[in-house]
Amino acid sequence: MAPVWMRECQDTTVSSGSDPFAFGLKCLAIFLQRCLGYTHTAETGNSFFSTENFGVNGSINISGTDKILRDTVNASFVASDVGKWLVIRDIVNPKNSGIYEVTAQTATTLTFDFRTGAAEYPTQNLNDNLNWWLFASNFETPTGGYFRLRTPDSAGWEIECTYLQSGGTQRVAVRVAVDGDWSGSKILSTTYHGSLDNNANWFYCVADSLGKYINFFFENATSSRYHGFVVDTMTPTEPGRDPSELVALMGSSSSTGYWQNSSYDREHWDTTALTTGSIWSEWKQAVIPVSMLGLSYYLSTDCFTSWASRQINQRRGDWDVIAGQPIVADKDAAYAPSQFEIVGVLPSIFLCSENAGALTEIDDEGTKDRFHVIDGHAVEWPGFTPQH
Repeated sequence: MAPVWMRECQDTTVSSGSDPFAFGLKCLAIFLQRCLGYTHTAETGNSFFSTENFGVNGSINISGTDKILRDTVNASFVASDVGKWLVIRDIVNPKNSGIYEVTAQTATTLTFDFRTGAAEYPTQNLNDNLNWWLFASNFETPTGGYFRLRTPDSAGWEIECTYLQSGGTQRVAVRVAVDGDWSGSKILSTTYHGSLDNNANWFYCVADSLGKYINFFFENATSSRYHGFVVDTMTPTEPGRDPSELVALMGSSSSTGYWQNSSYDREHWDTTALTTGSIWSEWKQAVIPVSMLGLSYYLSTDCFTSWASRQINQRRGDWDVIAGQPIVADKDAAYAPSQFEIVGVLPSIFLCSENAGALTEIDDEGTKDRFHVIDGHAVEWPGFTPQH
């Protein structure tokens, strides 16, 4: 299971026919479908999946400081392709996969911005075996437009992302159908993520090659707000648990307060935080609320009703970077009074010191192999220096 990254995509064009927040959702949809093999099952509104050009014989060349996609078989690039976005799928070198802005072109090449430092170029691939797609940034969709994607994993869950717009506020509502059946009862509670500033959002996604998890987050640079959601297949804490109970959707359940504060918080009681979510319970035959807890943190009496100390416990140094991965527990004693069941561990999230800077790469088992979003939440990272 290899992670694949969509790093810091941003469109700042606000004009007729262009919506930068909707553009971020289009990037997510195309990234999951093209780079990771998710299946498009439904959508309304303008197409989140449309592309203008594609090829299967691409190669990545490094020429001085230029990063170049070359395709002499399928390509016929034109001057107006500059400023469009290039999707690359490299199954041999997954760190090359992602979405990048085109900065120059010839008839058979596109120079693209890999968004790394000088010593962190992509891995050159001259085998003419890369899949690539090209699409324009001028995208918008009406409020209520949504897309659904099915994971390539045998679990068969589906994610739905709906674009909502009201006045100057843009947001996305996220649901997950645990068994892929949108007419059934196994639909995890909606999470909401949005921004008051349409043109100041940087979008990221870390997902795995087997379709086990999606970790999507974005930063609003104007207001310094950080929002995101996680769909993850938990590692169970005990054997025999039904696979349908292991899919968790974590994120803000507030439809109005999500843009006021970061959804990355340690306050376990806060409905606007990533630390809350939902899972399906076979025992209850219902969706139940859950909370994310840190194993290596000193917590309050019941772990749910207060802030806790918000720092790594004293047996570890404050800069001992990674303090484990979060557990997920039944939040409201759904199984029995005063019995809070620990369900599993979230593999896609790492906990670290809150003293690490926001949007900062950190060293754990390798060089720049973790990325601290904010508030002690970190994700896997490909070893590159963020460029904004």
